[in-house]
Amino acid sequence: MRLIWLFGAMLLLAGCAATEAGRQSPSKPPPMPVDAGCYPAPMPLVNVDIAVSGPVEDRSLSYRTLSQYDSDGKGPAAKRGQITFGVTQSSITGHGDLKGRQLAMASGQSCVWFTAVTVKLTWAIRVDIASEISPGTCPDRAVREHEAKHVALDRRLQPQLKQKIDATLAAHGRISLLAASPATATQQMQEAMDHIISNAILEFVAERDRQQIGIDTPQEYERVMQLCGKRAFGSLVK
Repeated sequence: MRLIWLFGAMLLLAGCAATEAGRQSPSKPPPMPVDAGCYPAPMPLVNVDIAVSGPVEDRSLSYRTLSQYDSDGKGPAAKRGQITFGVTQSSITGHGDLKGRQLAMASGQSCVWFTAVTVKLTWAIRVDIASEISPGTCPDRAVREHEAKHVALDRRLQPQLKQKIDATLAAHGRISLLAASPATATQQMQEAMDHIISNAILEFVAERDRQQIGIDTPQEYERVMQLCGKRAFGSLVK
């Protein structure tokens, strides 16, 4: 099972009235699996591990390219008269390793349930800074300082992702599934875990986005512009 979500936060040129932050996410997964009730399944043993990497800084993209990003679901920033100088993106990958048991039913079907779940999550952080910004300049320091706020928030939120997975599995892990054969039962068990973890990550990302939006206020954008003066950023636009 591999689940990948991308989401980011944008730094825009001063003068933009809207608060900008957001993410790219996949469509909502299918509903949670329904407990077949074929066995009184105990709570599975759960282990959640998060491996964090980054932030990796990337200066290969121009402000024109960064301004084409749709990070808030409202369309590319450029189409709204906005310019993006920095983007912080995080990628979460989740993989679940399952252990379970099966019971042959009188009907000929197999009943399967979870006994242990190991969820391995990777959280990679990347900061894109527009290629027009020269390292060591005032605009560079201003953009990097702002993006550091988004990075710091993501780091603070990482324990909450683990808590979210733990809580979701506690609520939905006590399920037993019926299948025509052991092989089908194993497949259904993996699909059920896919759904459970998918929903947990989507709910976490929604809350993460809400908190990231709280950083990107008009007042924060104005503060960043004042650090170097608006002309310093305006001169980068060609």
